[in-house]
Formats: sequence, structure tokens, C-alpha cells
Amino acid sequence: MREAELHHYEVAYLAGGPARVADTAIGLLAGAGEVRVSRGGLLRHVRTAVSSGFPAEDKVLALLAETPKSGHAVRDVRAHVAAAPATAEIKVRLAGWACWSTPSQGRASACAGSCCATWSSSRSAAWRPTWSC
Repeated sequence: MREAELHHYEVAYLAGGPARVADTAIGLLAGAGEVRVSRGGLLRHVRTAVSSGFPAEDKVLALLAETPKSGHAVRDVRAHVAAAPATAEIKVRLAGWACWSTPSQGRASACAGSCCATWSSSRSAAWRPTWSC
């Protein structure tokens, strides 16, 4: 197990996978005033927007910079960030630290410090974590 603390994108991946990483990037950028969120669910680039250097944030800002006036739907930005290679690298990093095991027979597990989550899937249910600390 890795001794150092996990950063917020690693914790986001453990809590909800690639989609949660995307949500975290969008939320942090919006909270810092680097992007604007409209009532209609559009994200817009702020001219002076600066990333903190995390690839997920870079991806959000790059997408929004393509259409600064019209913006992008949150769902589209979320999908692009979740599918980005840099987001997949988080899982690889976590697996290297023994924090993530690949899903097998409908189960996956992840640990952060002394807490572990196990995800299971069935036909009727989405992947939902069960935590034990």
C-alpha cells in the first residue's frame, strides 16, 4: 500500500471511477472561477482560466477553449474527460499502488489508507461501493 496521501483525483476515481474524476475537475474549476456554468447546463471558458496542472482540468479547459462563446454541454465535457487517456492512467497508478483491483466476475475493490470499497454489479443494479474501514 502506498504511504503518501492520495490526491483528490485519485480519491475521486476510487469513489466513482472516471465519471467522478470528470465531475471533480468540473466542480473544482467552477468553484475556482476558471469556468462558468450556465443554468442551461453549458460550461464556458473564462478567458483567464488557468489549470492547476492536473490532466483532467487541462482536458476541461482545452475543450472549452475550442468554443469560448458557445460553450459545451456539461454531459459532453464529462464524457470527454472520463474517456481521456489521462483519466485511465489514474486507474493504472492506483493498481500499481495496490489500491485497485480489476473487475472480475462482477466485482472490483479499492483501498485508500485503512478503508476499502468493494463494488459489485448485478443485472438490476449499477456498480455501487460498499465501504469497510
